Amino acid sequence: MKTLHLSIIVGIPVCVLVIFGILFFNMPSKPMCQEGILPNGTTLTVNKVPIFLMKPNSTGKICIKNWSYNKSFNYSGKTSAGISKDDSTTSDVTIIAFPSDITVDTTENKTIVYTITTSKDASGFYRISPMFFSCSSLPLAVGYDSSHSFDNDFPWLWETYPCPFGGILVQVVELSGIDVGYITKVYN
Repeated sequence: MKTLHLSIIVGIPVCVLVIFGILFFNMPSKPMCQEGILPNGTTLTVNKVPIFLMKPNSTGKICIKNWSYNKSFNYSGKTSAGISKDDSTTSDVTIIAFPSDITVDTTENKTIVYTITTSKDASGFYRISPMFFSCSSLPLAVGYDSSHSFDNDFPWLWETYPCPFGGILVQVVELSGIDVGYITKVYN
């Protein structure tokens, strides 16, 4: 009788955990890029591009991990970053990179923290150019929330640029004081 009682006490929670695990780990994730073929044969690709959102008179941080995947391509020197509005430099939003010097190679990942400060008069659409993002930039909207449709606010997102730092990969790993919205771009 004790064995049956113990089996019920242990068995029910184990079964619940197994069922939860099956349901939880088999849930479809929300993909960033979906490809599909419509009934008429048209192929569509949908990309969701993140837009960083800040309020005027605020400070936020973006942490970006950097690493080299090519043993012949390393970097050692000063870190840099820029920010622009309408393809011109701006003073109503500033960006500072930390640390000021960095060595990026294949031995370990290095993180650069970018502190972005918006003035009380800042408003509109900006282009953040962090170190090693030579092939693209990060879109920043100041004074907007995620309910805004950003479809036509960052036309430069769809341009192609030369990549002098092509041997270094980057990944945004953390945000602080910054929200995120998305642009949905459909290609056919």
